[in-house]
Amino acid sequence: MNRPIKLPDGVRVVTPKILDLVDREFSYQVVIESDGEIEGLAIKIAPGPGVIVNQESFGVFENTMSHTVTAKSVASVMTMTSVQVRGRYNGQEFNAYRFVTALPKK
Repeated sequence: MNRPIKLPDGVRVVTPKILDLVDREFSYQVVIESDGEIEGLAIKIAPGPGVIVNQESFGVFENTMSHTVTAKSVASVMTMTSVQVRGRYNGQEFNAYRFVTALPKK
């Protein structure tokens, strides 16, 4: 099941939308927070060209209240990365997507 399911109240995913790509480098964080425990938090990342994801940032995490996804890029062109966040909070399943875009700054 890959269709998006709205985040329940009490769960937040904070991410930058568009970043400036300066000197062929940028870095970003996607922060997942909740007011209580998230069961079976699963994070899947589809990196864009030249994006390097921190290996500890994705996978399955049991009973957590926060997690941070970190990555950087050495691309010299526009790049987009997709972050999928799935889990269960207070009995409600969620499946959210966030996208981070880096644009070369001239």
